[in-house]
Amino acid sequence: MRSRGSRSTGDSAVDPSAAAVPRLRALAIVFAFMTFVMTAITLLIHQDVISLPAHELGLPQQNPPLTYTVMGLGFLASCVMVVITRLKLPAERVLALGLVFQVVAGLCMSLVEQQIARRGGPGVPVICIWILTFPMLPVRPGRATIAAYATAMTIPAAMFIYAATGQRTFPFAGVEWLSVIGGLVSALISLFTTKVIHGLGRQVERAKQLGAYELVEKLGQGGMGEVWRAEHHSLVRPAAVKLLRRELTDRLPAAERDALNLRFQREVQATAMLSSPHTVAVFDFGHTHDGSLYYVMELLHGLDTETLVAKHGPQPAERVIYLLRQACDSLAEAHRRNLIHRDIKPANIYVCAVGLKVDFVKILDFGLVRNLSTDVRLTSEGSISGTPAYLAPEAAAKNQFDARGDIYALGCVAYQLLTGQLVFEAETSAGMIAAHIRDQPLAPSQRTELLIPPELDALVLACLAKNPADRPQTAEELQDRLNEVPLEMPWSQKRALPWWSIHVPDLVERACQTCNRSELAETPAPTRRRPAPVLRDHVDRDTLGI
Repeated sequence: MRSRGSRSTGDSAVDPSAAAVPRLRALAIVFAFMTFVMTAITLLIHQDVISLPAHELGLPQQNPPLTYTVMGLGFLASCVMVVITRLKLPAERVLALGLVFQVVAGLCMSLVEQQIARRGGPGVPVICIWILTFPMLPVRPGRATIAAYATAMTIPAAMFIYAATGQRTFPFAGVEWLSVIGGLVSALISLFTTKVIHGLGRQVERAKQLGAYELVEKLGQGGMGEVWRAEHHSLVRPAAVKLLRRELTDRLPAAERDALNLRFQREVQATAMLSSPHTVAVFDFGHTHDGSLYYVMELLHGLDTETLVAKHGPQPAERVIYLLRQACDSLAEAHRRNLIHRDIKPANIYVCAVGLKVDFVKILDFGLVRNLSTDVRLTSEGSISGTPAYLAPEAAAKNQFDARGDIYALGCVAYQLLTGQLVFEAETSAGMIAAHIRDQPLAPSQRTELLIPPELDALVLACLAKNPADRPQTAEELQDRLNEVPLEMPWSQKRALPWWSIHVPDLVERACQTCNRSELAETPAPTRRRPAPVLRDHVDRDTLGI
């Protein structure tokens, strides 16, 4: 759903051909090494430097110039192939040249093997193994078949070459044709293997086509699914796709799986009805050919508030107010539609660049994709869902959750933005939940060196009241009270742009095109304390809100 800054946060959906080039390079290096070792040992034996029987080592007993010529050709071909794989050539062209290398190397193997004296019959030629290694390269089955059979035919070609030079007797004995048969059988096996691998590759490519969208790059992975950057086929519009893998959801009991699928569809549809610009937009929803559920959302460029605090420390009070007001806009609409977020936390409040604006807040993950087993139990009696560090006391103690629970969680987020620390510190999830139920928090101003207006200090503590009736009752009320906090210099786009131009320059470039460059003078950074580590252990950690 998001991309952090201008960098990729996931693993690219690598082209299979490009991914196969390193494997081809490895094959060339192995062949070059084997050729070099065989040449060196053969030379030492025939020069009487070492006294070992060549036939027991599987080396040529004779020492004609052709032997060294062949080995030199094989070594040279390997070196050339390694260099080619290092060049910036199209992957398909490199793999096509790799098939040529397969045949050339196969001829070298056959010429050497036909000189090797074997006891007890010809055995299985090494070239058979060589043929069977090349199906790992994703090339067209037709090309692979031609290369495999051409390589296999180097065995009889080598036999006739030696017969023509007087080193073999023609006609060949019947047992000598076994090596030819072995090569042809290996080529046949290679053909079937190539077709299977090619078919699997086609299935993978089809799996990347989700309706009108094509998966381009993996952005993240959670307990039950994946998040991908995708593009619309016709509009070339970037988007984010969250995909629930059926092979993982099928592990759930049938009743839980059915409830999960129904709830997933209902909540995606509910979120799609939200029109606040500060709620992440849903574009599409459906299922893949294998039944995996997915939905398409807007792709965001920026960072979540958890990362904002972790990397840049506590934020100025005026900026915190600026961000919270936008979050309230999203929650206000959701609450009016009786949709409770239930998992407001810094990781689900995203600060991004949208159009010409920066510091634009988007609320993510309205209960859409979280830990699947926890999601199914969400309405079950006696269960707790949410993140302990941001969980309202009534939700933890009584499993009661309404819009005021989101207000409490937003107060926890405000506390962390202002201080760089959690409201309460605890070693375990149970300890954290207990603290939210029984302990009174310190005022944010007591835990930071930054200046916090008393009105904001009191408002954050009001959001953190144990009794829901003592909190702001609605997101609109909280937004109004945030607007009433007196500030010497309110946060604005004029102040936000310098921060973004320094820390995320690529994303702010569009906004800078229409503003006065003199307005981008650096705003003095507030004094920051080292932020406390965020408690990672919580009930619902395996979210896909990545």
